Amino acid sequence: MIFPRSVRNYLSYLGVCNPRRAYDFLDRNQLMADGVRITDWDHLISSGCTLNGRILPHPEFTYIMMNKPVGYVCSRVSDRSPVVFDLLDENLCTGDRAAGLHTAGRLDKDTSGLLILTDDGAFSHYLASPEAHISKTYHAILDAPLSPAEQDEYECRFHAGLYLPPCEKASGFMTQPASLEWLDVGVPELGCASCASECLVTISEGKFHQVRRMFQVLGRRVMALKRISIGRLPLGTELAPGGYRSLTEDEIRSFIS
Repeated sequence: MIFPRSVRNYLSYLGVCNPRRAYDFLDRNQLMADGVRITDWDHLISSGCTLNGRILPHPEFTYIMMNKPVGYVCSRVSDRSPVVFDLLDENLCTGDRAAGLHTAGRLDKDTSGLLILTDDGAFSHYLASPEAHISKTYHAILDAPLSPAEQDEYECRFHAGLYLPPCEKASGFMTQPASLEWLDVGVPELGCASCASECLVTISEGKFHQVRRMFQVLGRRVMALKRISIGRLPLGTELAPGGYRSLTEDEIRSFIS
């Protein structure tokens, strides 16, 4: 077990106790972690525990990072598009643990880049929690270049927060402050070496089509979008589209350190 979880989650996962039905369980039993008796359901543990002197097993979870290609959806099944689970080896998609494998957050069909898959519900819930403030950075290519003045305006608007009106699949909301970094890609045919249509966008949320909608309300369309990092975890260049690998212990712990 690498990622810390509450005693409530830990004991429920092991099938030792359902906290909803046994509020006095910790009073009647001696649960120890790191030499300390645990009496709070919300106490976080990341190492082994003993219950009445008996060593409890360490839950084993799967943590995968994938370079999602364009054209794939993050659902388990789809009648219209291939799903990201089709890209995994068969041994990851069969068996009891495979049933719990899911994407920690989503990327839409037309967005590529870093995607995390896991069967650890506590981990994926943490990544999606607004209180965790896990940043996500995207490389966006717009439909037209912006002048330096327009770039400054967009940066200010993103930092201040934008109201995104409701759409077919999402309600309207005010975004949290976001950062915008323009890439130094000149457009000589426009006579302006500092005009840019490519940028890096960093947000701490993950609402439906959020980055695309943010540019849309300012009059620009995103032509290509790729997530290049989540928190301190970069996508890097080692994974080809559709490629994946297991996360290291240090990479998993980086989300809480």
